[in-house]
Amino acid sequence: MSKKLYMLVGEIMFFFLLIIVTNVSVHASVMDGPNVGEYIYEQHEILTQDQYSKINDINNQLQTGNKRQRLYVVILDNDPQRPDASDRMYQYLGIKYNDEYAAKILQKWCGNQEYDDRSGDSMLVLYRNQGRIGFIPSGDSSIYLTDYKFWKLTFGKMNGVKTNTVDTQIDTLISISDKLVRPMLYSVNEKHASSSNWRIVNGEFIAGLIISGAIIFILILFIALGYNPAGADYTPDSYDNGFYDGYSYSNSQNDDDNSEF
Repeated sequence: MSKKLYMLVGEIMFFFLLIIVTNVSVHASVMDGPNVGEYIYEQHEILTQDQYSKINDINNQLQTGNKRQRLYVVILDNDPQRPDASDRMYQYLGIKYNDEYAAKILQKWCGNQEYDDRSGDSMLVLYRNQGRIGFIPSGDSSIYLTDYKFWKLTFGKMNGVKTNTVDTQIDTLISISDKLVRPMLYSVNEKHASSSNWRIVNGEFIAGLIISGAIIFILILFIALGYNPAGADYTPDSYDNGFYDGYSYSNSQNDDDNSEF
């Protein structure tokens, strides 16, 4: 084998090895923890200084009240896990509530952090190329910050996540993060804070449809009975009316004939 061939084979092997190492290092680094400040991991350097400061300001707001909260933000190209096909929020909205991959990252990060209270950690993930987000609420806020509540917070904002413009995606992610502040603080500082989830809302909606249908049916029935109520006096039909009119006319004619004599 010639020297040039040896060099070509070596370059090809080095190229594939470089790809493998790069992919492994990216996957490992996101699991290891934030690479921008204390709360942020970005797969590529796309955050501006202003965007970085806003995420830190959001976490500063969450560090108030009786129970402090933390919101970690992760920005990745793609979701390595395939979402559950039965997840309607993912199918129609592009939202992965209780994102399993985010949960794994959060568990890894919290295990490496020196925090005594692990129940105040939430994570929001942007999957840029796929135009969707993943969210895992903290243990303290999960009773109030349900899938239905999270959908209401993201309502009208997912178009910004699905756009191909990076700055718009990041700004939308920050906007959603900012809207999470009040419900997260409310969930841990207000006693017995709770909210409905999609299962309960769907059940109430179906029950409402059934009740509404029953009311409409009863109203239609009352209206129909109002035109011809049960027990009303018998009203002859057109044939009976005609027969009665003819009979009356015949009798009147006979009376007129008899009166001439």
